[in-house]
Amino acid sequence: MRVHIVSHSHWDREWYQTFDQHRMKLVELFDDLLELFEKDEEFRHFHLDGQTIALDDYLEIRPYKREALKKVIEQGKLIVGPYYMLQDELLLTGEENVRNALVGKSYEKEWGKYMPKIGYFPDTFGHIGQLAQICAKSGWKYAFIGRGVKPIGFDNQVLKDESFVSQYSEMWLEAPDGSRVLAILFANWYSNGNEIPVEENAAKAFWDSRLAAAKKYASTDSLLMMNGCDHQPVQKDLSAALHTARRLYPEIEFVHSTLEEYAKEVEAKLPQDLAVISGEMTSQETDGWYTLANTASSRIELKEANIRIADKLTTLAEPLSYLLKENMPYPQDELTYAWKTLLQNLPHDSICGCSIDQVHREMLTRYQKAEDTVDYIIARSFEVFKKQVKTDDLPEGTIPFLVLNPAPNAKEEVIKGIYPVKKHYFRDSKLWPDKLFDEVESLPHAEYALYRANGEKVNAKVTFKECLFGYELPNHAFRQPYISENYEIEFLLESPAQSWECFYLKEEKSVAKAVLKEKLRFENDFYSLEMKNKQLVYLDKKSGRFSAQLIAFEDTGDIGNEYIYFAPQNDQPIDSRLVSAKVLTEEEFCSSWELVYQLIIPEQAEELLQREQKGLVEFKERKAGRSKEMTELNVTVKLDLWQASRTIRTKISFENKQRNHRLRLLVDGMCPQANTHFADSSFEIVTRPNGVSSYWKNPNNPQHLLKMVGFKEEDFMLAVSASGLQEYEITNKNQIGLTLLRSTEELGDWGYFPTVDSLGLRKHEMAVDIVTYPAEAEWTEIGKCLSKGVASLTSIMPRQEGRRTGSGYLNALPVENGIFYTSLKKMEEAAAYVVRYVNLSKESKDFAVEKEPQYLNLLEEPIQEPKTMPAFSIRTEKLK
Repeated sequence: MRVHIVSHSHWDREWYQTFDQHRMKLVELFDDLLELFEKDEEFRHFHLDGQTIALDDYLEIRPYKREALKKVIEQGKLIVGPYYMLQDELLLTGEENVRNALVGKSYEKEWGKYMPKIGYFPDTFGHIGQLAQICAKSGWKYAFIGRGVKPIGFDNQVLKDESFVSQYSEMWLEAPDGSRVLAILFANWYSNGNEIPVEENAAKAFWDSRLAAAKKYASTDSLLMMNGCDHQPVQKDLSAALHTARRLYPEIEFVHSTLEEYAKEVEAKLPQDLAVISGEMTSQETDGWYTLANTASSRIELKEANIRIADKLTTLAEPLSYLLKENMPYPQDELTYAWKTLLQNLPHDSICGCSIDQVHREMLTRYQKAEDTVDYIIARSFEVFKKQVKTDDLPEGTIPFLVLNPAPNAKEEVIKGIYPVKKHYFRDSKLWPDKLFDEVESLPHAEYALYRANGEKVNAKVTFKECLFGYELPNHAFRQPYISENYEIEFLLESPAQSWECFYLKEEKSVAKAVLKEKLRFENDFYSLEMKNKQLVYLDKKSGRFSAQLIAFEDTGDIGNEYIYFAPQNDQPIDSRLVSAKVLTEEEFCSSWELVYQLIIPEQAEELLQREQKGLVEFKERKAGRSKEMTELNVTVKLDLWQASRTIRTKISFENKQRNHRLRLLVDGMCPQANTHFADSSFEIVTRPNGVSSYWKNPNNPQHLLKMVGFKEEDFMLAVSASGLQEYEITNKNQIGLTLLRSTEELGDWGYFPTVDSLGLRKHEMAVDIVTYPAEAEWTEIGKCLSKGVASLTSIMPRQEGRRTGSGYLNALPVENGIFYTSLKKMEEAAAYVVRYVNLSKESKDFAVEKEPQYLNLLEEPIQEPKTMPAFSIRTEKLK
């Protein structure tokens, strides 16, 4: 028997203390390690938790220690990487999961190619279905995991209906494309070898217990002992402790080892009957209480910001920089800074919203820094593009308007914004700024209509809003302030991938406005929607599917914590009632309604909850109920209904003044017989069962999504899409329950850490789209759902010469049903460019971008790929 002891410290950068409070302990850890490596030759290795960012965190305090660090890394003593930080998987986009590894790999330029070729996921709150493929296409044969699969021991039998159970701590992970890697589960957690005793009696008791526990799950006679835990200081007397172990157990070989050494040794001895675990691993076959899935709804504002900034990077900043590579330098350094700043918010205790308030306040500052940088890159690139667009051929006296979609995927979107249609510059006026403002405000403001460059009138709303101060910052001149006449422009547009289109505003008296209807009813070619008996009634015209109540809201108590939702005993859901409904605007081509729903809910939990939290009563044992004091929670829903679109677009807003509760939007799935549903995840459309396993005890079954969840039954499909709302549940009525708010006031886990900010006592706004469609439109509509979020770039334009006229395409990426592009960017370490895409369909495809494709792995290293692209395969091509 050979026992591998791996020294490590699981380093959450921020959690129950702030980043800098934890960092001070990290500095002590590094100092101790450098001293120990120098003094103790038998202390051979230390695993730095799979992260490279810890090097930066230390060197920012001790910059003069760089060479000492480089020495122990080159000697193989300090094991760093392969990631930048330890991410959550399920809340991240596919590209974020990849970029974390790419940024980690970039550290090889300074620190050398000493990173372990392993996937390391010790404390991720569940695992994505594509984990095996991401590891395999990063060149990693092994993945170390801490959650998601239930180990049962080699002497137990795996039953036929058990898909997420393993007899051993070793198993094969299989992705939906067929990729496999060897996974090693920390069946006794990543602290099973922590604080090994030196004294013989204590050591004997320790080893007897720990060896027996490890042997229960091990498939070979090689055992793994993880010598560390959360923020664990290095064990300075480990060498002495191992000498004691060798004396006590001379028949066992104890080695101070690395995870990669251990994995290679185990791989050579594997039995034939290893379990194969396919797809997502979210602890589906446990009692359901500790999946930690409810972190998807903790502090929703963090999720919304993450998805928005990631979308800006991958659909605007990077593709536009690629498309303009001949006209301006590619902003590699700025993009790297933005990505690294964003990634610093994505460790599992950060993005999951399960830390103290100070941590998440600092995250909001990081988000702002990342977004400011991305917005600057986009704006600078857009200015370069705008100068190329010819507008002087548009009708005389009109005002040019430009729309640019640089994203590699098409989208259907409502272009809506407030634009400075006319500018009155300070330089051209003899008036002081305040008098100029008065003069501009008193001017008669023209009415406009919107036209395409070819003269076709667009169904658009153009409305004067107000006069405002603004300014321009020319590249080679002093700032130019102005007072502008601002108009809101709103219209529906099908935006092809990587395309632009010129429009113009023409002064035109509007025809008489349609009289607002008292009865709320809307109908187009796809559906009808009307208010009947205070219920929103929906009919899908092609299928005849009908809902007597398309949407509703539901509130329940929550006496859990940031990790786990838990309703008080005997708590019953409180349903919404419609209290007002009216038509806001009515046009031939669109209609806007406003609905107000009211819920009368308790003000907070009973005072007993405070005592139970402070007394460390586990959430399942709490007796607190909801208070007797009742208050109003009013939810406003604005519906935008367009004649040319299948999609119902909603804006939901409410002010939360209540505590300890959960608010959900319920959408009728209109598929009462469906046993499964679908949702998007990293590089995948996942099919999930509506029900739970026989082991499940939790009355709730929360699930993750990135942007979309829906049903498919026969020829009918329904999808609900949102950006940043990442928790849902399928109810027993086959409704989609989308969590809008979870109001809690403690961190949870191992102590009492109050978190007032997580109560969400503020105004909330979110956008949710609902669409139904037939099977033949499946990939068109799914593509639209996945492309929701960040709008195309738009601008009022000057009249100018240019080489791009009317409308056109900047690039010609091929289009294929089921193929979705996720990245178009410059390579990290070469002057070439790459495109990444995934086959989301369940069918193999003969698809490539280039005629003679050069394939790369996810770390941008050359690989071979078969001509046929399997279902759910991820591919990266080098562009010529």
